[in-house]
Amino acid sequence: MTVKDLAKAMGQSPKYIQEALELKDAPEEIKLMMATMTVTPAHALWTIKKHGKDGAKVVLGDQLKKAK
Repeated sequence: MTVKDLAKAMGQSPKYIQEALELKDAPEEIKLMMATMTVTPAHALWTIKKHGKDGAKVVLGDQLKKAK
C-alpha cells in the first residue's frame, strides 16, 4: 500500500501520512516531548530533518531546558 493509498483510506492528506510515518521513527525522547505537548510534531519533524535524529534530541532538549 502506498502513502497515497493509505491517505485516501484514512481520509488524510498524503503529506500528513508521510510526516506521521517519519515521526514514527523519531527517538523516544522526542516522542515523549510530543506526547506531553512539550514540542509540536511539526517542530519535531523540522528539527529532525535539519539536525538528524541525534542532533534533534540535543537541540530540543536544550530548548526545553531554556524554557523551564
